[in-house]
Order: sequence, then C-alpha cells, then structure tokens
Amino acid sequence: MTKKKMAIKNKSKIKQFRFNFDGVQKAKSVGRILFAAASVVCIVFLGNKIVGVYEGVWPVREVVLENEPRYFQKNALIEFVRQQPVQGMLAIDLSEIQRQAKRLDWIKNIEVRKVWPDKLIFTVEEHQPVAMFDNQVLTQQGGMIKNDTRSSWSVELPQISLQHKDEEQAEKANDEKFYMAVWREYKQVKRQFELLNLETDLLQVDQLKNWQLSFTNGLQINLGRKEREERVARLLQVYGEIKDKQKIKKIDLRYLNGLAIEWKTET
Repeated sequence: MTKKKMAIKNKSKIKQFRFNFDGVQKAKSVGRILFAAASVVCIVFLGNKIVGVYEGVWPVREVVLENEPRYFQKNALIEFVRQQPVQGMLAIDLSEIQRQAKRLDWIKNIEVRKVWPDKLIFTVEEHQPVAMFDNQVLTQQGGMIKNDTRSSWSVELPQISLQHKDEEQAEKANDEKFYMAVWREYKQVKRQFELLNLETDLLQVDQLKNWQLSFTNGLQINLGRKEREERVARLLQVYGEIKDKQKIKKIDLRYLNGLAIEWKTET
C-alpha cells in the first residue's frame, strides 16, 4: 500500500498537539459517503475480506495528541504515525496501533480513538523517571529508557554510575531487576542521610561493588559492599558528636565497629 506524506501543523492557541495528513482525498460526493456508511453493516458480516475495499474511504486527515508530553518526544509519535499505512476510518485497526505505539520510549499506556469523519486522537500515559544510570533512565515501573541523555536529567534525577568487572557482571547489570534493586537500596540509604541534612549527589558502584556516595557539600562516604544500611545507622549515632564537620573530606564506613575520617588539607 502506498504511504501518504504528512505535513506538520502547529496551532499555538490550542494546547493539543496536532498534525495533518496531506494529499489524501475526502469523499467527493454525498453518494459515496452514504454508500460507505451503509457498508458498515456489510463489514459486520464479511469481516476482514471486505476491509481492504474501504481502506481509502474517509481517510484520516488529522491526528491529535490530547495531552502535552513531558518526557517522550513528539517527533517520535509523528514518525510512528508516518510509518503506518494510511487507511480509511472504516478499516483502521485501533488495537494494533495501540499495541505498536506502546513500544515507543516513555509510553506506558496509550489510547487511540476515532472522531468521525477523519480524525484520530491519541491519549498518552507516560512512564515516570526515578534515576539516571549512566546513559540509561530507570522508570518507576522498573523499565529502562536507553540513550536518553538530555542535560536536564543531571538536575532532575539522582545520578548512579556503575562499573562492571567482567562480562558476566555487565550482562547481569542489563537486567532491569538489578537496576531496580540498586535503586531501592539507594532510596533507603538516601533517606537515612537526609536525617543528617546531607543531600546525595552521585552514587558510584565500583567493580568490587563498593558503594561510594558523593554529596552536594563535597563530602564523600564509602559504604563498602555489604551491610550498608547498618553502617549508615552507625554513622547516625555518632555524626552529631563530630566537630568541624565542614572540614571532613571523606568518611570510610568499611570497619566492623567504627569509621575512618579523612580531613581536608588546609591551604
């Protein structure tokens, strides 16, 4: 089937995002419209065998994105629609369009409906981002959005950097469950540090799985490979007694019953 070209049409006065199909032909006579309407009854009985006959009847002329997207790119939806065969309103398969559209980045759920005689309306529910893992974004539902490196993520999302020791560990890291497990533990640790008025800036996980946290005030804390929540809890008990906290450069919690402090060098 020949695909039709589309032109983008923006209307700043309307919050909805719209783009129109060019080059499609409307029904040229009232007789054709009446014939097409009557044919709906036939489709009920003849099913898929007759759908092809009406692919050009009441062609789609306008597509509307009903809600303004926050994360996914409008151009991605435009390209998606462009790749679809241009079909008439009688023949278009909404369930298939919805199934395919859910493969697009950031789209959690999508509803497509027809508005006669020639309009399709898309309503999109987006995934919600929770953390940035190197060049990938973890969503609230546990999925990963790859290669989305917009600069705003460095401000909007917690930053987590992973280093992988070998191919086996790297392959494991591609498992979405692995990322979600790291994120859940990080959230708990982050809440503990908030009790000390310490705001996390970056989590780095090295090849040995040691966790090193950097904070917005420049402080660095090494939590080690295990019992991280217990180690933070131990720090909570003594942190208030430490003097000259602003002079602390690093804290190492990888000790059984204590901690080590590295002080800033005076210049």
